[in-house]
Parts: sequence; C-alpha cells; structure tokens
Amino acid sequence: MGKRTRLKWQRSSNCPPIACCAEVAETEIGNVLVRSSNNKRRKVVLTQEEWKDLVGAIKAGEYDQIGNKTE
Repeated sequence: MGKRTRLKWQRSSNCPPIACCAEVAETEIGNVLVRSSNNKRRKVVLTQEEWKDLVGAIKAGEYDQIGNKTE
C-alpha cells in the first residue's frame, strides 16, 4: 500500500476561524476536493475542469440567488 500524502486544505481568507466555510484541497493526481469546515468527513471530488467551471460560474454570479429567498 502506498504512502498517503497529507492534503493542504485551504479556505477563504474572508472566513472567520469559527465559521462554517468551504475548504478545498488538491490531490496528487490533480482532482480538487471540497468539504465543509463543519463536516470534514464528507467531501466532493471534482476534476480540474469541473473545478474551473464551478469557480467560473460562481464568479459570473450564476449562484447568487441560492440561499437568498425572500418570501
């Protein structure tokens, strides 16, 4: 069995230390892992292309309405 490399998890510098924020890390083979700082066991695995598409969509405002419902 191969040696595991420790992942370097990162979060936005705008995220306070005790807040629930998204954290990301890159694997040795280039996949991007995304997890919640409050639930570090569950992760989403994205390819580099999926990651770039997601970041581009977020920057373009495609998800701005999520969580902002006014009823």
